[in-house]
Amino acid sequence: MGKKKVVAAGHFCMDMHPDMSDTRNFQEQIVPGNLIEVGRATFCLGGVVGNTGVALYRLEKEVELIGGVGNDLFGKLCLESLEDIDPVLRRGIVVKENTATSYSVVLESPGFDRCFLHCAGANQVLSSADIDLEKVAEANLFHFGYPPLMLSFIRDGGKGLLELYKGIKERGVVTSMDMCMPDPSTEGGKADWGDIFTKVLPYVDIFLPSLDEVCIMLKREIPRSEVELSALADYLISLGVGIIGIKLGSDGMYMKSSSDRARIAKCSKVVDDIDSWVGAEYLAACRKTTVISAKGAGDTTIAGFLSGILEGFTPKNAMLCATTVGACCVEHEEATEGIKSWEQITSRMNSVEERLPVSLELSSLKPI
Repeated sequence: MGKKKVVAAGHFCMDMHPDMSDTRNFQEQIVPGNLIEVGRATFCLGGVVGNTGVALYRLEKEVELIGGVGNDLFGKLCLESLEDIDPVLRRGIVVKENTATSYSVVLESPGFDRCFLHCAGANQVLSSADIDLEKVAEANLFHFGYPPLMLSFIRDGGKGLLELYKGIKERGVVTSMDMCMPDPSTEGGKADWGDIFTKVLPYVDIFLPSLDEVCIMLKREIPRSEVELSALADYLISLGVGIIGIKLGSDGMYMKSSSDRARIAKCSKVVDDIDSWVGAEYLAACRKTTVISAKGAGDTTIAGFLSGILEGFTPKNAMLCATTVGACCVEHEEATEGIKSWEQITSRMNSVEERLPVSLELSSLKPI
């Protein structure tokens, strides 16, 4: 059997990171008329397409990228950046006329929790019409990310998102979805995500939000214990999801899968050992390492998890793969530049490395 193919689609942007490592008391300096000196700016691809998609490529997976850019300077930079990695990666990127390319300005200084200035740009007009379902049908896995910023998909109660996932599942492809933190003042932030999840998640095989994102979108308290976290996962599984992977920031990643074998069997186009995934539950702690930058850590951790599934790993090994790729990410300035060859990842995956402590109150789970 040849390589399993994955399509990574959705949000795509250019991230600009001014060097603020020598900027002190940044928050106090934000006053009208003040000038704040920073260092050089670095530019790198961002979003699910630029982080998860490119990370999957670096992990030696056969990947097709689908996203949108505008016909402007940032758009040209996005396309050139993909071409520098491999020209084949840009073939699924749609250029939208009279539309700005999405970009983010990432503000990260000592003692200041990073924040983002973001222009959604072309992501707001990318639609199902830009995704060739017959081409997607050739893949084993379809991964879509950041729907709160993809307005064409979430308007009318998530009609576009539902049609997309339903159409892909009808073609026998395994589906995965990642989220992002919505701005509460925007259309994405005001959407009824409880209703959207109820309609869409029955068609999502692998759901990969962060803990903060999903709790805010569901208007739930953030779990502080293993019991509460497991209950949240059970709720999402009850909506129809097969496998839940929840990013926990510095606490690592948590996963739980349906105890219904028939539900997991619907993932057989990517999951090799069905029985090992039935009713699985793991908490993988972050590896203790030198953190250069946290940008893209969640997206690349997802790429590691999906790569493990595509390679036929057990849930435990897929989780170890996820945190290994996440560690490689944070050890470098750009999100994907630290991701090594698949052989190096799998070698490090099973190495003895100190793990960061987990703040969750644990009862039966032992972090791996």
